[in-house]
Amino acid sequence: MRRLVGWVWLALWALAIDLVHRPWHELGGPLTERMRWLERFVLGAAFLVGCFVGSFVRDAAQKVRWRPHLDSLRFVWIPPAALVAVAMAVLHGLGHWPWTLLVLAAFTAYWAGLDASVGAWPLARGRHYNPIGPIEADRDSERARPELEADD
Repeated sequence: MRRLVGWVWLALWALAIDLVHRPWHELGGPLTERMRWLERFVLGAAFLVGCFVGSFVRDAAQKVRWRPHLDSLRFVWIPPAALVAVAMAVLHGLGHWPWTLLVLAAFTAYWAGLDASVGAWPLARGRHYNPIGPIEADRDSERARPELEADD
């Protein structure tokens, strides 16, 4: 059941990214063609950054057993969200709506990568995920780190 929930979660993030990406297909002209390519690059890069940050958060939360998972995510989600909100307000106020959409797409892809690497992908692999409790150590990561093995 965990695997199914994880795969559905990943599919919903793919749908969300597709919904953010879809308006760019309806634009025309040479300027918007460059923006489309930039948006594709930004979506991919932001998703990868989100995955990297999410895996770092998951590893860090595993080492500190007392810290709930959501507390760890607050440090990597709230500051970018606040920055994106300010950037979108400023860009929209200046009348630069394509750049506003680009910032929204970047944040959505970052959030998708962060959430996928922290919760959805581990669930799809059959691992445990509890957002309000401590993260259990992955069995694979325990085997990979010799300092966790018992002293002989």
